[in-house]
Amino acid sequence: MSTRGLHAAQHRQQGFALLLMLIIVVLGSLYAVTSQLEVATRKYARDEVTLKALAMAKEALIGYAITYQDQHPSSTNIQVFGYLPCPDSVTGDGSVPSVSTVPNNCGSGDLAAIGLLPYQELGLPDLRDADGNCLWYAVSGTFKNNIKATSSVMNWDTQGQFSIVGTTVAPDQGDGGAAAVIFSPGVPLASQTRSQFPQPCNADPSQVSAYLDGNYNFATSATIQITPGVVKDSLGNIINNDRLMTWITPKEIFDKVIKRQDFSNPASASPAGQINYLTDEIRGALEKNIQDDLTNGTTTSQPIITGYSPQISGKLIGNLPAALTLYHTAYSNYYNNWSEQYRQIMCSSLTSPCLTVAGTPSCRGALMFAGRSANGQPRPSAQKTAGFANLANYFESIPGGGLDILNSAANTFPLTGSGSTAYSAANPSADVGVCLFPGAFVSLAQDFAAFNTGTVSSTGSGSPVASVNTSTPAINLGSTTLASRSGCVWFPTPISLGSMLRLYFKFRINTGSTGSGPGFTLALADASTNNVANTNPIMCGAASSTRLGYAGTPPSGSSAGIKPPKLGVEFDTSINSSRNDPSSDHFAFLYWGMAGDNSPTGTNTGDDDNTHYKGILGSGSEPLNPGPLSLTTATATPIATLAAATWSSGTVTATSAAPHGFATGQEVLISDTAAAGYSPGASPVPVTVTDATHFTYTLGSAPGAYTYGATASRSAITSSAAWSSTGGGTVTVTTQSNHGFSAGQFVNISGISPAGYNGTYQIVSIIDPQNFTYSLATNPGSYSADGYATATNKIVSATWAPATPSGIVTVTTATNHGLSTGEMMNIAGISPAGYNGSFPVTVIDSTHFTYPLTVDPGAGFTGGVFALPGIATVKSPYFPAGGLMPLASDIHVRLDISRTYDAMTKRATLTLKAYVDNQFPLADACSYTDFQNLTRDLPVFCPSRAPTIEQDNIVINDVNGPALASIYVGFTTARGSGSSDNQDISISNLLMRSQ
Repeated sequence: MSTRGLHAAQHRQQGFALLLMLIIVVLGSLYAVTSQLEVATRKYARDEVTLKALAMAKEALIGYAITYQDQHPSSTNIQVFGYLPCPDSVTGDGSVPSVSTVPNNCGSGDLAAIGLLPYQELGLPDLRDADGNCLWYAVSGTFKNNIKATSSVMNWDTQGQFSIVGTTVAPDQGDGGAAAVIFSPGVPLASQTRSQFPQPCNADPSQVSAYLDGNYNFATSATIQITPGVVKDSLGNIINNDRLMTWITPKEIFDKVIKRQDFSNPASASPAGQINYLTDEIRGALEKNIQDDLTNGTTTSQPIITGYSPQISGKLIGNLPAALTLYHTAYSNYYNNWSEQYRQIMCSSLTSPCLTVAGTPSCRGALMFAGRSANGQPRPSAQKTAGFANLANYFESIPGGGLDILNSAANTFPLTGSGSTAYSAANPSADVGVCLFPGAFVSLAQDFAAFNTGTVSSTGSGSPVASVNTSTPAINLGSTTLASRSGCVWFPTPISLGSMLRLYFKFRINTGSTGSGPGFTLALADASTNNVANTNPIMCGAASSTRLGYAGTPPSGSSAGIKPPKLGVEFDTSINSSRNDPSSDHFAFLYWGMAGDNSPTGTNTGDDDNTHYKGILGSGSEPLNPGPLSLTTATATPIATLAAATWSSGTVTATSAAPHGFATGQEVLISDTAAAGYSPGASPVPVTVTDATHFTYTLGSAPGAYTYGATASRSAITSSAAWSSTGGGTVTVTTQSNHGFSAGQFVNISGISPAGYNGTYQIVSIIDPQNFTYSLATNPGSYSADGYATATNKIVSATWAPATPSGIVTVTTATNHGLSTGEMMNIAGISPAGYNGSFPVTVIDSTHFTYPLTVDPGAGFTGGVFALPGIATVKSPYFPAGGLMPLASDIHVRLDISRTYDAMTKRATLTLKAYVDNQFPLADACSYTDFQNLTRDLPVFCPSRAPTIEQDNIVINDVNGPALASIYVGFTTARGSGSSDNQDISISNLLMRSQ
């Protein structure tokens, strides 16, 4: 081989070697890259497993917090939302033992707690991280549910206790720190030893330091710093591998809480919004304190003004009382947790209302609710100190804001606009203002001197029959002087009656040398036609026991002493046939009699003003006085119109169209105006109340045939209709699509021209899916315009039941409905009306189908004898039905009057409800203190108590102005010359509130 050839061979060998080395390098690089990708993929997959477990745990914990009240129901101590469960610090199986079983299993109040995630408590599966560890969980002492914090309260300003290193999550910063932290502990470090534990998690909850690496002290109320991620010491050793964790902030919890309807709804909605309900409870409690202060000259209604210095002239501004007696004590827990969000303003003098709040004038105070912070984050501790300087952290000085009325001389909320009177989730940071105790208030305790000057009496010998004892104080009615006399005690200043009057007093018919006498009247007289200062005639009735000082001409004049329009409640203890009295002592409303017997400006006597059944039924100028005690449909007062009634096994179940207001055992007259047979007779029957709109009564015989009022219907558009003489006259209808009807169904034909085709008919036959026939004797003519065929099927029963995700109604039809799943049906005629509407149905079988309905509409109806609608219920205007008025016993009286006025027709419409009682058994939730509480109409306090006497929709026309817009309130009596008219009645504790 030549040298040249040798060199060439050597070069080729070197090239092969270099190529081989390059291939080896490339293969090695590819292997390294592939290995790194595999490691990264495996690591990502492991992280994904852990992250999913953490995310599931977080969502479950937030769900627990926002449903805490649902999971801990109580009718005596309503829980607030926001609390988180204790960790599993004992068992190691994801459960939380009760405090009674394992005392202090969650540590003392205010202290954070640590342990395993309580997955059983949360309804979760056994969640684990990628290393097979159960998740660990730490809860702030401010958020744990047992034992709850004592140094902080639970609301949207509650701070978490954890600070997350490397983030802005810290107490008094950002979203308010972390309320809870969930850990994936990772593999043990070299310094950690984890013992075996005979429970599903195989982890001892007490070995915190063997799983979590931050050397944390959780048994503290101080801020706890949590370090996420890998941390190495100076030598590069890993000292913290709690790398994957998640946390929950207070803002995250309350962002969801405020969206709950039962948190933010109006107080009158269903479900009631608990913030607005609490506001109304606080308003009622503060108004009761104001009432007591006005009555007794005390200062129980003043706010806590510590820190609010100097005060603004004419107002007292500060925080709510630390403790406030709410009527519904179950809301006391809500008050304890949320009262820091409220501020209170009171006029310096309660007798001189000084504020206008959200359009309501003459307020004695204002209750202000701050709303959530503008950014939704908890307010830091530095912003919560009481005082004027911090009010701007809660309230705004903007149109609609409440800051001006709180920290300036302004007496109006808001300065511009109408202002908000209720919290709303749609605007959670808006300031809310509620007027406190507007209108007029009179009490005998404070105003006895005025009542004394308002005493009028006919002249004559002997002691007056009406006077004021200023030392007690009390109003005294009656005398033992055998001489005819009348007397009246009036509050001499007219009281405005815009929308309501509430009045309370108690009276006692004293015994001794006197008898029960004739009785007396509580009188309300129009101030535009009457004047207490009149001397001829005096503002009192005739000197005759039969008039009770309410009716007739006094000796000092020639015309009626108390002129109409007027109202009265008589407490009649003397039976007078000339007055059409029943044969017993009785209570009754009075108006005035026939116009021929009295007039506001004439000389007529008004002698028949307290004669029962005098006047004209339905008259706005001469309203009919209640009739005799024997009840008939004509003389009784309509109370509630029924929407439906069913009969089964001797019992009628009635559904009223509106709350009926009855009490179990009350005598109710049933006037059957629709389907014959539901009236038990001319006498009232005792009822058993089921709820506000349902009651039952006994009826021995079935009333008659089932009258269907509820239907399921669907429509099809017609394309033709043709008449033939076959079978006495038959119409064949063709529909544009499949009609889905069945033979025997009733079908309503509408919109076809000629109109002779239209009407309701029973289907005779189904020819095919688009053709059917019905009978019609007369030929309507040639079809010229399309219409609708609407088939109805009678509904036998409809019931609602809860279901996922909402609720479901199950319907039974009388005949084959012929429906298909998914078809839209129109449901009508069911009571309650919440069942009615158009819904997609799911077919069960030929006579049963279901449709979705989120909210329970109330009791549905089932088969049996059924009528719809038009049954009216009425009740007596008298109570008691017989017997004597109790003697030597305190009898408590409450009168609630509501009034509306129509300026176009110039008439006032009033509803009168009087409650009379001398016994309050322990079993009765209603007490005489409820009678005295004028902050609300009495049924709010005593929903089961029906009025003793009630008259609805009494219409009174104008006389010299808006009828009864301004009234005198007083007590009237009279006596004759005989000893049977001797009486001694004392009236005390009189309270009146009007608006």
